[in-house]
Amino acid sequence: MENARQALHLLQANYQAGLATYLDVLGADAQYHQAMINDLQMEALRYQDTVALYVALGGGWWSQSAAAR
Repeated sequence: MENARQALHLLQANYQAGLATYLDVLGADAQYHQAMINDLQMEALRYQDTVALYVALGGGWWSQSAAAR
């Protein structure tokens, strides 16, 4: 994601200097946003996998404290 952000900033600077087209900037912007989406999807999958691991290990950790009351 960091590479896509840097590429976008470089292309924006080149566009302002007249060295790149706006279409190039739009392409880099789309790549940056896709990288952000991919990063968020990977984080969501990691959380889902963590929950699945807890469930596979027995889950129910919340009911143990409720049963002790």
